[in-house]
Amino acid sequence: MSSADWLRWSREAPDADAVVWDGGAWSWRDLALAVDEWAAYLERTGLRPGDTVALKAEIGPGFLLGLLAFWRVGAVASPVFPGLTASERDRQDRLLRPQWSFAWHESATPSGHVGEPALRPLRPGEHAVHCGETLDDGRTGAVLLTTSGSTGEPRGVLLSHEALEASARATGERLRLAPHHRWGLLLSPAHAGGLSTVVRGLVLGGGLRFWSKRHRYGAAAASVLRGEVSHLSVVPALAQTLLDEGLTGPPPSFRCLLVGGAATGERLRTMAEKAGLPLALTWGMTETGGQVATAPPEDVAAGAEGVGLPLSGMEVAVGEEGRLSVRGSFLASGVVEGPGSDLAPVPTDGDGWYATQDVGQEGRDGRLRILGRRDEIIVSGGTKVHPLEVEDVLTRHEGVSGAGVVGLPDERWGEVVVAAVVPQGEPPPSEGVLKDWCRNHLTRSRCPTHIVFLPELPLTRSGKVARRRLAALLSRPGTTVQAAALPTSNHER
Repeated sequence: MSSADWLRWSREAPDADAVVWDGGAWSWRDLALAVDEWAAYLERTGLRPGDTVALKAEIGPGFLLGLLAFWRVGAVASPVFPGLTASERDRQDRLLRPQWSFAWHESATPSGHVGEPALRPLRPGEHAVHCGETLDDGRTGAVLLTTSGSTGEPRGVLLSHEALEASARATGERLRLAPHHRWGLLLSPAHAGGLSTVVRGLVLGGGLRFWSKRHRYGAAAASVLRGEVSHLSVVPALAQTLLDEGLTGPPPSFRCLLVGGAATGERLRTMAEKAGLPLALTWGMTETGGQVATAPPEDVAAGAEGVGLPLSGMEVAVGEEGRLSVRGSFLASGVVEGPGSDLAPVPTDGDGWYATQDVGQEGRDGRLRILGRRDEIIVSGGTKVHPLEVEDVLTRHEGVSGAGVVGLPDERWGEVVVAAVVPQGEPPPSEGVLKDWCRNHLTRSRCPTHIVFLPELPLTRSGKVARRRLAALLSRPGTTVQAAALPTSNHER
């Protein structure tokens, strides 16, 4: 069993609110009693330590209760994003091969507890991914997540109880969290960013606030303005949505809008500053439970660039051509590389370093700046172009609300830089205006050769530009890009 004490606050502050949702709340004592009931049911039904269980990652008390009940038994949760299509669900099932499926009735009973749980077998244990009671690294498995697959095939990532707790405590130290600080959950707990929010609420004592799916973001903004939550964790696209929903001028009780999962452009930082939002920036990945480095609000407000210093317990090394490697207490315990594969150790070198796909720089003060991903770098005529650098320049223009940059094949240059932008304002900027803007902020070889206007960008569920989909869209016969005359000399570029 795990050494993590997820319900510690049921003893230290039993009457304090652990979970608040629209129309209901549980104290820490209520939550602990409900977990006891569900864990007893799971054990009677046959759930055993090390078994993997698929459960729909709905944002609400039922998910939290199921998660904690699994952990009480010693089982590993495999959250399923509720918005997956049938084919995507089947793909995840074939990858992670959970032994059990779990569901519950969402309707609340008069006592405030969700309805009866239902555990059913999916496949015999010998055909499932079994994590065992103790992992090879001596830790205990907690969750089996999938990566987004935005730039390649998804894989399973096993995070331990010890890694999740270490991450929560290190984040608490960096953001100066106290037991009265309550996190609102807006990101799906099927992803590392949402799951880490849940864990922080449990470990640090502030608990969690949920909102119903309908009008969730407007309700969250209103809750912040009423002083009901002190912290939110979001991706950049969601931060923009909250601004659109009127999240401006929050009370002093709102301490932090933590933004990660994708690059945060200068324009969004400026808008957040004007709205009086205390912005924190973070960088991480599924393999580290969502975080590695974090710049707290005071650093961002002071104009510090990048995503801050590594959190306590984590180290970052900058290797050849800027490739970032990480090691430390947050690192995952195992991976499932593809359908039919068994759980395997995380691929690290002899010194424990895990080589990420991210590229960055480390300042003299140790703060990190993320430039992009190795597999997204565009090589045009021998010049290496980081898409994030070009996107950041474009989104600083007042007439651009979003930008995505990709490299398209070209016989002469190998690849050419092409940008898709979502315009805003009346009149919207022309392609020529934006090209001039880029030339004023970038060397000519890094500027887009062509700029296409789109009503919206294809995004992953975590809010990142889905570059493969964007490149496929811009490569279709008959598009403006394909019809355009591409440059024939470096001078034209």
